[in-house]
Amino acid sequence: MEKKRRISESPVEDPATGKKIQLKDLRICIDRLKQYPLRRKRQRSPDENPAGPVHGVRQSSPTCIFFLSSGACAVGTFTGTALLRMRRMSQSFVISLHYIRRMCSRAVPVNVPTAHAPEDAEEKITIKEIETNKQIGRDEDQKQYPLRRKRPRSPEQSPAGGKEKVREDAKTSQYLDIENYSLIKELGEGNFGKVVLASYKIKNQLTAIKIIEKQREEDFKYVRREASVLQMASRCPFLCRAMATFQTKSLILLALEYVNGGTLENIIEDRGRLSNKQVLFYASELVVGIQFLHENGIVHRDLKPENILVDEQGHVKIGDFGLVCTGMYGANTRCDYYGTPGYTAPQVLLEEPYDAGADWWSFGVILYEMATNRLPFSPKGNLKQQVESIINREPEYPDSLSTKLRDLIKQLLKKKANQRLGVNGNIRDHPFFSTVDWSNVEKRTLKPPIKPSHESATGFNRKYISFPKEDPSETRMLKGFDYVDPSWLE
Repeated sequence: MEKKRRISESPVEDPATGKKIQLKDLRICIDRLKQYPLRRKRQRSPDENPAGPVHGVRQSSPTCIFFLSSGACAVGTFTGTALLRMRRMSQSFVISLHYIRRMCSRAVPVNVPTAHAPEDAEEKITIKEIETNKQIGRDEDQKQYPLRRKRPRSPEQSPAGGKEKVREDAKTSQYLDIENYSLIKELGEGNFGKVVLASYKIKNQLTAIKIIEKQREEDFKYVRREASVLQMASRCPFLCRAMATFQTKSLILLALEYVNGGTLENIIEDRGRLSNKQVLFYASELVVGIQFLHENGIVHRDLKPENILVDEQGHVKIGDFGLVCTGMYGANTRCDYYGTPGYTAPQVLLEEPYDAGADWWSFGVILYEMATNRLPFSPKGNLKQQVESIINREPEYPDSLSTKLRDLIKQLLKKKANQRLGVNGNIRDHPFFSTVDWSNVEKRTLKPPIKPSHESATGFNRKYISFPKEDPSETRMLKGFDYVDPSWLE
């Protein structure tokens, strides 16, 4: 009796396909290989080939075994599209028998009979079974993997699905064409660019376009950040979102949803001090928006009433993400100075490490301003005087403030960031919000206390009726920047 040698029980890799082959499957292949010898085609000489030598075409193919998902086994020589179909249909691998023969010469699996074993111990497989299995493979292939049509060379030759894709791409490209927008009037200046009211001509739909000129390449990272946050904002109703972002050779354009109810700054200027009920409404919606940003690792760094928009119903939307910093998870901090005097946390002014607590400080300033119509700390003077004002004095709290609101503001304006509410504790649990149903806030079902007056699109300034001229020498393009909000395509 010939001595049996064992091979490793771990899977081996077929060098022809790179796929892992389980040992049990390899044993079956070796077993069946004994009944199906490898066939090679005789190589014709150039003289024997009527058409002459065909360069780049393989003259013979290896015999292969395919294990199909149905359990059938197809054995034979496959070429061209037939080979590709069989590879797709194989359950776990496609094996070249050249490789199996090499494995046979190295080791004999323990469950395969040796040369001295009785012949009836081996599994018999006939040529008829082989041909039957090959036909089973062809039938299954025809059902599951019908022949694919060649890619059409023109839209006219395209099947229905292709035409739909062409139409969809053409529709999307319309929103990314600067010629399809007409400017109406300037709305204001944002970080890195001006914001202009525009009309999308095809739908006659208003949008606010932020126009940024490609000047300094180091500003591109801020623009990319702002665009990514604007796209993410579609998941939160209290953030201003982008309808489209696109570019020309010398301009970057952010087409934003047009929020025509003015800003929180306008409301404070028109009404003066807001009531406790009004402050509670705006504060609740702002908390949801700020927490959404922080949960996604985003710190706004420039929260102020001017950057809080109000829609036509009276709900708020946080806007202007030009100074955001991203990736602010866990213990990550920043040390650079950004923001607006009067709303900036002391850590930011001193360029000390700060995190999301900087936004909660700004939120506390906004609450104080809504309730008193003034800032808690004077923004006047140089940087040193502003820091001294914040560190060395406390805000004055008028008697008109409720006890709960006064305590909330004090918790938000803590000098030490790690003691500040929002960083230290969940702000939603503060007694000031005890009557708030947060699920209704998130659904925007609460009735706004103030109905804003709609801003008119007429009376535009002729100075802003055209886009800045293109610079033909500018060739820098932001890769992967173009975007259209799916809701705008409906």
